[in-house]
Amino acid sequence: KMTYWNYCDYRCEDCEHLFECPVALKERDQEMRAIAEGREFDPIEAVKETLDETLVMVRRMAKEKGIDLDFLKTEDVKEHDFPLAEKAMEYAVNIMNFTRGIENKMVSENISKAIHDLCWYSSLLSAKLFRCLSGKYEAMEEDDTELKELDMEDANKTAQVAAMAISKCRKALDNLLLEDMPEIKRFYDDLKDIEKGFRTEFPEIEGIEKKQLH
Repeated sequence: KMTYWNYCDYRCEDCEHLFECPVALKERDQEMRAIAEGREFDPIEAVKETLDETLVMVRRMAKEKGIDLDFLKTEDVKEHDFPLAEKAMEYAVNIMNFTRGIENKMVSENISKAIHDLCWYSSLLSAKLFRCLSGKYEAMEEDDTELKELDMEDANKTAQVAAMAISKCRKALDNLLLEDMPEIKRFYDDLKDIEKGFRTEFPEIEGIEKKQLH
């Protein structure tokens, strides 16, 4: 079953499910454990711990299904190039470089938030575009009906997050446009180009304005 924490925008502070989401609760538990042990919470170590636990879980599930992960072949795995996702990645990098140039300037609280949102959602957009495109084309090549449906469900829900990220980037650019920054026009044009490609790949996905997708 697909659950809301698989398709969030990772802005936990704005999420109505903060106190019931297992991902957020896991991080809170790690933070509290660090405090109890008298050490500083290290998010990198927390991620490593979670990944180690995930690997144990995957190996257990594989063993139950009789799958030997150590002997899986990868030669036959088809790789796809996704120019749209690569374009979004370049867009995110350009945004980061732009914001570094103004991070030490005196700006209002609203502009500071817009800059933060633009960086966050442009990065999220590139990651989610790669995931939804991968899922879509894997589903097209999948012979198993059940797996095909799961791949497409994941792709479409991830595409909704990508649509939301596009909307959030546009809103942040709207706020920055008020500051008469000439670079913003170029970022608008680039985002419009990315959105056009996205709508071609996922024409059924409507624009999402909500903060979270649950």
